[in-house]
Amino acid sequence: MILEWIARSETNRLLPLAAVLYAIVNALGLYLMKSSIPMHPTESLGRMLSKAIAQSNFFLGFLLYAGGFVIFIYTLSRGLLSVTLPIFVAAGTVGTLIVGVVFLNEPFSWRIAFGIALICCGTILVYR
Repeated sequence: MILEWIARSETNRLLPLAAVLYAIVNALGLYLMKSSIPMHPTESLGRMLSKAIAQSNFFLGFLLYAGGFVIFIYTLSRGLLSVTLPIFVAAGTVGTLIVGVVFLNEPFSWRIAFGIALICCGTILVYR
């Protein structure tokens, strides 16, 4: 339903809405997958993945991440690659940074804040 509403906009005025929706779904999916991965650096990749996949949070995270991809592909089919991709990549980067800081206690600095501001400025320039 939301995707059809986005598709009806001939001027891509709703592209930012689609990008924000993508960023939320994508970042939450990544968070759920990351939080399901065991933190044992000595384990083999196969063993680590088998433990992660067995958890329901990993599967839900994967579904959310895949849903973000569907939002991206659908929006891309209605817009320009040179505009849609940079906006979605920027939204995904900012969304992932926010989720990492808020939910995973990852470090935040003025350098990261300045980077986010530059990403937002660049996104505005690409969109207009």
